[in-house]
Amino acid sequence: MPPAAPALHSPAHEASGLSNIVTLSWGLRVHTASYTLQISTTAGFPDLFIHHTGLTDTCHTVSCFAPSTDSYWRICAVNAAGNGDFSDIRHFTTSAFTSVDPGTHPLPKCYALLPACPNPFNPETAITCLLPENAEISLVIYNGMGQIVRELASGFRPAGQHTVTWDGRDNRGNPVTSGLYICHFQTGCRISPNGQPAALTVHPARGESADHANLPEKTAHPTE
Repeated sequence: MPPAAPALHSPAHEASGLSNIVTLSWGLRVHTASYTLQISTTAGFPDLFIHHTGLTDTCHTVSCFAPSTDSYWRICAVNAAGNGDFSDIRHFTTSAFTSVDPGTHPLPKCYALLPACPNPFNPETAITCLLPENAEISLVIYNGMGQIVRELASGFRPAGQHTVTWDGRDNRGNPVTSGLYICHFQTGCRISPNGQPAALTVHPARGESADHANLPEKTAHPTE
């Protein structure tokens, strides 16, 4: 008789804002020789991002999730004959923010907003900030007039190095025009720690006139 399908424990169904390192857990089933884990980016599981067989624990950590990605996962409890049924499917979404494991990298000594890479850029750039301790953070893109263009990250983040990708779009998902933008990093009462806000230059998109990118040299700081 095959084992009953496992009950999934965590992460919760429709969980969002998870890091790129996720621990999946499920319930123990009797008469089980091993468990099979499947993860896909689509609910029908046409293509498998992860297919692990022979798992003997009731939890498994996956550390290669991409930022802002939908993932669907399920578990099958398999008996010695290789028979078993898959569990229900659960869905979760990773945050746009990714973290570096402090176990493999030393903690930063100070708060810092590192230069975006690449810069200038088209179509996207990576922005990294350093946190020497756990903190509430805000990472926002402003245009040259001090108006909010894109809120990249906010809320609690653990100590360490964190990177978010900006795809050159505003909060509505529309591509921004070419020109100069400001990345504003705040932690608690600290505003743009360890230096000035970072200036970002968006190159003209394909088919856009290069003259459109010629903004004044003045860099506007966002209004507090």
